[in-house]
Amino acid sequence: TVYWNTKKQDKIPLSTVFSMAYSQPLKFYNSTVNIASEIDSRYNTVRYGAEFILLQKIALRAGINAGNPAIGLGLKFNFMNKLIHLDYSFKSHDLGALHRIGGGLVW
Repeated sequence: TVYWNTKKQDKIPLSTVFSMAYSQPLKFYNSTVNIASEIDSRYNTVRYGAEFILLQKIALRAGINAGNPAIGLGLKFNFMNKLIHLDYSFKSHDLGALHRIGGGLVW
């Protein structure tokens, strides 16, 4: 339960997520394949997808989220002795297309 300063209360239902993943290193080009699946009890949805990581720097992703296709791309590179992550994803949705861009800096 969430208690607001307006004396209103909202109940937040319990959410249980069951997931599993498998990661397989590949010898060629220092690559990895990841496969994952997830069941969310709160929204009654199933998500699954795969990721191919090439040279441990370029990630290609594809999957299904609640019956809608999703794709993505991730990049890792060094700049001025800092590790930079850039990510892009596209997801088809009932309300239209969803584009997400993210990034991170490790120092």
